[in-house]
Amino acid sequence: MERRLKIVQRAYPDRDTIWLQDVLVRLNWDVSRASQELGPSTANAYNAKKKFTAPKKAKLSRYSATARAVDDKNEDSESGSEGEYNDGNVVYDSDDSEEERDPYGERTEEDEANLPEDKRRVLNFFNVGTAHELAAIQGCSKKKVENIMELRPYTGWGDLVQKLQLSRNLNTDMLNHTTMLIKMRDTIARLMERCEKITRRMETMVEDLTNGDGSQLELTEQPGILSSGQFKLTGYQMIG
Repeated sequence: MERRLKIVQRAYPDRDTIWLQDVLVRLNWDVSRASQELGPSTANAYNAKKKFTAPKKAKLSRYSATARAVDDKNEDSESGSEGEYNDGNVVYDSDDSEEERDPYGERTEEDEANLPEDKRRVLNFFNVGTAHELAAIQGCSKKKVENIMELRPYTGWGDLVQKLQLSRNLNTDMLNHTTMLIKMRDTIARLMERCEKITRRMETMVEDLTNGDGSQLELTEQPGILSSGQFKLTGYQMIG
């Protein structure tokens, strides 16, 4: 049934997938009868139109805008740590996806075992993410979270894309939204790690100053203005 749906999709790429599936179901999955009802194939006209269509501008979601602003403010020697997430705009594009498949809908150019890091992390997120984590995906309602978990496991990138396409509640835009969510989480984790490093350095400095001899203190005695004895600086106030 999936192969027949893909055959009809290739013949009518400009038609909605769910609508094409409904036509096949009504006609008992008879491709010939479905083609007669749908009329002449629109594949050639659709492909010709794609060749002369101006490149699409990448959509900047609220996740990417936030993550990019944080990254721009914090570029220094520590930002190049190992394992940092790549700054890619999208992990799925419908036009590119069509070129990666053969006439029978199987992946040919990209080996599932050698997925890029960004796609591998998105795939893993859909497979092992908790309900709370999945709900953080942009536009992911409680019902969609339940659908994602019901469709598990996702055996590969192609399997994940196909299940999202055939689902009535899910869509492939969620893949790119997940990319931005993961990037924002990575950015926050890096910032938290750097804050912890700064805190440890400051604790060490304060400990050296307070536990060292008098020469390490900015002030070695109480200021003369407080000679009356009514007021007195504490230890941390004596540190410059």
